[in-house]
Amino acid sequence: MRCSDLGLAEARAPTLQPLTESELRLLHQRHDALRRLCRPELEMIAGEARDTGSVAILTDSEGMILDTIGDAGFASRAAELALRPGVSWKEASTGTNAIGTALAERRAIAVNGSEHFFSDHRVLSCAATPITDPRGALIGALDLTGSSSRGHGHALGLIRLAVDQIEHRLFRRHFEDCRLLRYHSDPAMLGTSREGILVFREDRLVAGNRRGLSLAGLSWDALDEVLFETILAVEESRRDGLLLRLSSGAYAVGHWDADHALPRGGDLGLDARPVGEGTAATLEEREVEAIAAALAAADGNISKAARHLGIHRSTIHRYRKQGLI
Repeated sequence: MRCSDLGLAEARAPTLQPLTESELRLLHQRHDALRRLCRPELEMIAGEARDTGSVAILTDSEGMILDTIGDAGFASRAAELALRPGVSWKEASTGTNAIGTALAERRAIAVNGSEHFFSDHRVLSCAATPITDPRGALIGALDLTGSSSRGHGHALGLIRLAVDQIEHRLFRRHFEDCRLLRYHSDPAMLGTSREGILVFREDRLVAGNRRGLSLAGLSWDALDEVLFETILAVEESRRDGLLLRLSSGAYAVGHWDADHALPRGGDLGLDARPVGEGTAATLEEREVEAIAAALAAADGNISKAARHLGIHRSTIHRYRKQGLI
């Protein structure tokens, strides 16, 4: 339905023009931090991809392919379908596909064979998970794609695990004047990529990972809105950590990290980095225009506009305070 609303037609294959070599170099420069962050997991998935005739793919938050690694034979066939660096696989460009649909729905998803919108893509079997920063903004997607003629039932679980590890590593970057709580209902999960993480400035929740929010029964909309005391209560301080009672009545074990010190606001430096003189102002102007358009389409509903754009609503509030919107 989304593809039809975008004016796409199943029988009319999309014309996809990849970026030029110079444009691709600039794209890689802008996303250098994201590419370095995801490299270990991309290489790990690439090993699996070579064994299963597949390719591992990293994209930016707009579905633009940054890197593909894996089976050389399949990579060559995939490139014929424009599944290669410098091509956008968001839904508006390539219809229903794992990368574009995962970004549109902000969740892990597999798209197999005939589930693709365009017939040319139905030879593919794909699984993708969006990568989300600690403030709830989309920063990219990780994908494993192979031939639909082979079974890839393991792909979605593998991609989810890899993205958990990537997002967990984001919390090595810190937040000024904040306390970071690591917790889980199962103490064995502490210290792993499956632990829940919540970040508080004073007593207000300002960041977290998906698991941390899920354990507390919260969504990204809770950021900047809820206080520690409405989420958790410290029942007991023990040698192995804190015994925590959640608002649901369930119990968890956790511990506080030390105070952190990087720029206020949790800017992790993973957004597309401007390249060249004068680019920054242009990017800001474009972001303001996009936000203004999204707000108009959402009848002023900030949460709805933020979800549509894949950003946190605090970004919209910031521009409003600056008088830019």
